[in-house]
Amino acid sequence: MGVINVLDKHVAELIAAGEVVERPASVIKELIENSIDAGAKNITVEIKNGGTTFMRVADDGCGIWKDDIKVAFLRHATSKVKLESDLDCISTLGFRGEALASICAVSRLQLITRNKNEDIGTCYEINGGEEVSFDDAGCPIGTTFVIRDLFYNIPARAKFLKKDVSEGNAVSNIIDKTALSHPEIAFTYIRDGKQVLKTFGDGKLLSAIYSVFGRDFANGLIPVEYQLDAIKVYGYVSKPQNSRPNRNMQNFFINGRYVKTRTAMAAVEEAFKGSVMVGKYPSCVLNIEVPFEMIDVNVHPAKIEVRFINERPVFDTVYHAIKSSLLKNDSRKNANFKTDTVFNEIKDSRKFNPFRNAPAIFNKSTANTADAQKQEYSPKSKNEFNPFDEINYVSSPKKEEKIITQINDDNNLLSEKRKTSKINIDSLKIADSDKPFDIYSKEAINNSYRE
Repeated sequence: MGVINVLDKHVAELIAAGEVVERPASVIKELIENSIDAGAKNITVEIKNGGTTFMRVADDGCGIWKDDIKVAFLRHATSKVKLESDLDCISTLGFRGEALASICAVSRLQLITRNKNEDIGTCYEINGGEEVSFDDAGCPIGTTFVIRDLFYNIPARAKFLKKDVSEGNAVSNIIDKTALSHPEIAFTYIRDGKQVLKTFGDGKLLSAIYSVFGRDFANGLIPVEYQLDAIKVYGYVSKPQNSRPNRNMQNFFINGRYVKTRTAMAAVEEAFKGSVMVGKYPSCVLNIEVPFEMIDVNVHPAKIEVRFINERPVFDTVYHAIKSSLLKNDSRKNANFKTDTVFNEIKDSRKFNPFRNAPAIFNKSTANTADAQKQEYSPKSKNEFNPFDEINYVSSPKKEEKIITQINDDNNLLSEKRKTSKINIDSLKIADSDKPFDIYSKEAINNSYRE
């Protein structure tokens, strides 16, 4: 008897939902991407208890046709892909058609929507993949999703959820990244009844950075804009002095999608090499626009990684964009020296004499120092040196003259003896010679042999 069983629809949907819906942040990410694809200009996200018990995503996009509502919750149902060739140039954030089917299979979901070409909206409720109600409703143009009790029918998955604070932080991270990738959309984020984020949606990236990361981070950035062939890079990078001890503040977006790419990360750090300390990393918010046919976004379940046909052009574009921006906006102070100094001589000429300006250093140009130098003692030559020249004798003049005459005669006699006799190294004394280090090397060697 065979042991292979065909799973029923409900079990298969629960298994498939586990690949798409891992936590509340996964649900928020899928719903926000649908709102962006619908052309929304204002998106509101609200969660309670980290999103485990309540999540709401409302937008003012085009809305869903009433005839398409039930079809939208079927697996592999999407409005973004029709033909096989469409997979080669995906321009939307969503394309697989699995999000709504996976979300409704593990939660209690309520949908309120109205298409811009319809007069009456629709309210649709579905719990655990089973339809509960389908009625008309009065509502503005757009779509609102309300999700309650995530994983209520899969207790084993619910046990693996983290604390409410951790799950709420994960949702906040998703909203922050999405707000940075689409500054033209106004985001409002409400967490446990308190508004924690609001962007203006004015299309200015710096404004979104200011709202998400704060004033101090925004003031420490320099703009980046560069294009090489069909690849364009624009955004902001941190100044070299504002580097951080980790890479948490490196944000890369490819065609409006937040991704983790080692290619762009390596290019940024290579461009900053020599400008930041070892162990420090730059921060950035960079948007990379590449032709859709050059990348493949269908390589990761969460669509957070992409694959390039050729990574080299992307690396070169990011590298030159950062390097040129650093050179253009380098605010570090340069040391400026006077014209007639050694430092300019080093800078302007390869030939440098470190003793050339020594007289300028030791000789003072003031009048007081010049007069003082004239009064300073100028020593005589070594042969004429007499240690008793400046001695004052307190005695009678006759006695002083006799002593000085005797000293001079003794010195003259000592000098004649030095000239006529050969110096013996053994009997040499420093006091007996005006050149105590002028020693005959041959005699010194012979004496060392005797010893």
